[in-house]
Amino acid sequence: MTHLPAMAASPYSVAKMTFGEIEAYIKENPAIILPLGATEPCTEYAALGASSLCCAALANALSEKRGILLAPMVTYGYSAGFKAFAGCAAISQKTLAAVLYNLMRSWTGQGVNTFIIIDGTYNNIESVSEATKRLLACHKEARCQVLNWNHISEVRSFIAQKHEGVEFGVSQVGLLSMAAYLDAGYVRPALKKARPITVSQDEFKRWRKMGGDPEKFRKLFPDARMSDSAGDYSAEFGRTLFSCITTAFESAIARELNL
Repeated sequence: MTHLPAMAASPYSVAKMTFGEIEAYIKENPAIILPLGATEPCTEYAALGASSLCCAALANALSEKRGILLAPMVTYGYSAGFKAFAGCAAISQKTLAAVLYNLMRSWTGQGVNTFIIIDGTYNNIESVSEATKRLLACHKEARCQVLNWNHISEVRSFIAQKHEGVEFGVSQVGLLSMAAYLDAGYVRPALKKARPITVSQDEFKRWRKMGGDPEKFRKLFPDARMSDSAGDYSAEFGRTLFSCITTAFESAIARELNL
C-alpha cells in the first residue's frame, strides 16, 4: 500500500473530509499536521519522491495515532543544491517561507491554533523557522512545532548504532530503508559496493557557505550519494527505524504541546 498523500489512510486527512466535518473537528481539536516533502535525489538508488513518501507516511501515522487533522503535503522544498540532477525541482527559501506562512494563516482564520510541521528534508529548516516566526508574531496564541527526524539526536544515534560511515546532512541509509519498507517501487537495488566518499566535512561546509552551487555539488557528489552506508539500506531496518521515529515524534508533541 502506498503512503503518498492521495492514499492517506488517516481518517483525519482533510483531503477526505468535508468542510463541515473539518469545522466540527476543529472545535474539538484545533491542531493540524502539515507534511513538508521535496522532489530531490537521494543517491542513484532512490526515486525523487522517496523523501516525500517517508514524510507522508510519518505524518499519516502521527495523525492516526493522535487524532490530529492531516493537511495535504507540500511536495516541493528548498532543494536548490540538487538542481543539476534531472527531475529535481526547488523553490527559494523566501518563497517556501511565504507558502508555509500563508497556509498556516489560512487555518488560523478557521480556528486552528496548533501547527505541527513534519519536515522530511534537511535543507528547509531556515524557511520553516521564518514561517513559524512570522505566524507567532501575528497570532500570539498560536503554537508551532517542527519535527524533522534528521535533527533528532536519538534517531540519529539509533541509525549510527546500525550503520557506520560518514554522512552529510540527511541520513540516506535511513531514508532509503524507510522507502524500501513503505513502497519498494521507490528504491533500486545497490548492485555494487560504492566507493568511500572522499569529500571532507570542510569542503561540504565551504560549498554551503559559498551559496550551494548545484553544478559544484554534482562534482562533489556525482551520484548524489552523501552517505558511505547508503547502499546498505534494507526494508527490515526501515521498519524498525519508522517505529523509532514515530515514537520520537509522539513523545515530542506530548512533551511540548501536551497532545
